[in-house]
Amino acid sequence: MDGLGILKRNRWLYYSILSVVTLVIYRLALDTAYVRFIVPYFESTGFFIDYSVDKVLISWLLMLISGGVVITYCWFRTGPSRLVVALYFIGVIVPMMTLYAYQSRPFGFTAMCSTCISIQCILCFLLPKVSVRYPSKRVSQCFLWCIVIPIALYVYGFLIGNGALWRFNLDLSRVYVFRSEYLATASKVMGYFMNWQAHVINVGVLLFGHCLGSVRFMLVAILMQVALFGMTGFKSFLFTIPFALVIARLSRNRGFLLYAVVGASMLVVGGLLFFAITTDILLPSLAIRRTLFVPAQLHFWYNEFFMNNPKIYLSNSIFRLFVKYPYNMPVTRVISWAFMGRDGGPNVGLLGDAYANFGYAGMIVYTILLALFLRLIDSIASSLPRGYATAMIAMPAFCLTNSALFTTLMTHGFLLSALWMWFSAGELINRSGGFGYDGGNSNAR
Repeated sequence: MDGLGILKRNRWLYYSILSVVTLVIYRLALDTAYVRFIVPYFESTGFFIDYSVDKVLISWLLMLISGGVVITYCWFRTGPSRLVVALYFIGVIVPMMTLYAYQSRPFGFTAMCSTCISIQCILCFLLPKVSVRYPSKRVSQCFLWCIVIPIALYVYGFLIGNGALWRFNLDLSRVYVFRSEYLATASKVMGYFMNWQAHVINVGVLLFGHCLGSVRFMLVAILMQVALFGMTGFKSFLFTIPFALVIARLSRNRGFLLYAVVGASMLVVGGLLFFAITTDILLPSLAIRRTLFVPAQLHFWYNEFFMNNPKIYLSNSIFRLFVKYPYNMPVTRVISWAFMGRDGGPNVGLLGDAYANFGYAGMIVYTILLALFLRLIDSIASSLPRGYATAMIAMPAFCLTNSALFTTLMTHGFLLSALWMWFSAGELINRSGGFGYDGGNSNAR
């Protein structure tokens, strides 16, 4: 008992040991799910077993080394950046280790992904805090009236003008029918504004109300989000609100990573138990295969393809004016035909996209760029309520596991989230008396 008491008094050591134990449990759950569920039922989608004892041992070593760095970072830095690190580590890196072991994937790319997540933590830890001057109340109101309200009016006006109220639906079993009707009328610009409205503006209104204890603000945000779901059929919009609230609550605690790993473990184990009891494959497939193993698999697919074929060098972006795109169809369709034998659109996350563009050098450069952006976000958040800033970037951070860096910054609203935090800071500080959490410094509670 004395030893346990001493351990509990040393919170950092206690947290570290618990985090390593839960990380091991999470990895064992993933390995079991892959062998017992993913391969038997989804072998036709590219999952297979090519077992190697050496690679199993190497995968555990890589996971524990990078995991140790991530655990340390998430304890000593409490800013929003740790959410990005935690989600990518839990949602991509650890599942990649399972695939590396059981699919005998290349060591070089696997080790580089593990190294990059460690570099991300080290850079975010060492980079100095940026001195941020918050805008005045008048400037913040200009942001509201010139950007936020016009986007909201355009999104809801566009949907209503195209008959969305007539096809309004809250039945989850019929969402795909209504989604196809929405997509038939949506424009590319609407795609941007829709993500900004659902992942940033509505979440921002919700969290603003949550910080100020305003039920009115929170109800407005929830109703606006439910309306978006009912008029478009995107189920993720229903997931966004509770996800943001959970992140806002859990991120106030130093043991955030521990809770996140426990939650991921429960997701995997719960999915397997649900399948064993009901034999229903849909929910376990979404929870385990789609959420965890597909992003990891796509990283390896992109690595395999672009290791043997011309890289993109950002030629599928605005830089197409300077660099010739080497393929006759979008890269997602190229990968789909190469590995799935059909038309599709498998987007890959941060490091897979970096490799597709510039190889290993691109992975390092993209890691550095993201670290600089995350340190800026931590600095902006230095005077904001605990949990508010972290929850504001929750959806863009989640999107990084499935989308490229620049796509996440623009299309998925990562940049707009940072702007929302900056413009809302003055109002929150004035109303609350200034209850920041230090922007991620190690002396935070």
